[in-house]
Amino acid sequence: MERESDAFDALDLQLLAALELAGRAPFSRIAAVLGVSDQTVARRYRD
Repeated sequence: MERESDAFDALDLQLLAALELAGRAPFSRIAAVLGVSDQTVARRYRD
């Protein structure tokens, strides 16, 4: 499934910041910090 826009939203930017700080952290930990599901983090990372 393709996203409607290639622009980054606030969650994308938060995910990028989290990965810059702790690039090897599991998606579940990043998701907990960002307040979203680990599936959301995995999908945003992949897409």
